[in-house]
Amino acid sequence: MPSKPVQAKLMKRPAMMKRPARAASKPLGWIDDSTPPAWRVPAGGADMPQWAHHWANVLGDHLGGLVGTTLTSGTTLNVWSDCGGMSTEMLALGDITAAIGARYGVLVQSKLYCFCDNQRPCREMAVANHAPTHVSDDINSRNFDDGTFECSLCETTHLMPTFGLDIYVCCFPCGPWSKSGKRLGFDDADGNLCWQAIASIKHMQPNIYVMENVVAIGDQNELGESDLDIIKSHMAQCLPGYTHLVVTGIDPTLSGYPVRKSRTLLIGGRSEVITLWHSYRNP
Repeated sequence: MPSKPVQAKLMKRPAMMKRPARAASKPLGWIDDSTPPAWRVPAGGADMPQWAHHWANVLGDHLGGLVGTTLTSGTTLNVWSDCGGMSTEMLALGDITAAIGARYGVLVQSKLYCFCDNQRPCREMAVANHAPTHVSDDINSRNFDDGTFECSLCETTHLMPTFGLDIYVCCFPCGPWSKSGKRLGFDDADGNLCWQAIASIKHMQPNIYVMENVVAIGDQNELGESDLDIIKSHMAQCLPGYTHLVVTGIDPTLSGYPVRKSRTLLIGGRSEVITLWHSYRNP
């Protein structure tokens, strides 16, 4: 018999978060993206995208320092996907690990530990193609006091991991900010799912997180403020052990695909992971 469902705490916009003062400096812990990195250079023609191999080639010796030490043929990258949709992170990881294997001869594996989406077809596709260990119907069905989440696959509750999670991904709903929607921002119920994602990062402490939304989330109002500023300030406060980065203008055309769908990415890594990465970049 499944255990009694846990009454989750629905995350709302943090009460302490107010719109930042005009001309406020960027939140501590965030770094600039003023100089586009080399991997944002188009990887090839749309007829044969080679973005993953381009990515591996650009990282070159920096990535090579990790291969054979941190990344080996016995390495499995554990992934948690919220608002998972088409599981594009697993498709991307498949291309990345294949590119690493082709360049360095190391076969890194990736495992979808938990897939969460409120759309049944998305959950069924994830189960059929990526065999997640757990499946969740609702990102809000989590209790951060006792650290549990509901799994519809197991029909019971489980403890959320607090270590061992490598990558957390959440493409939280873009409707509240999309120019094709009502643009209600945090006044839209879906607009508050970002707080649930941030709370999940805080609890599970993944090595790396990636969050995605439309570029318009950074649109400024008449005071020069944006909802992206509020999100960044909150993340800097509740995730002090992370280094954060916003990358804007990411578009499939950069990877050789004939699709215009510009996005903003919020990317972060635990400080010890970033320190390890820099130790290989600057031996």
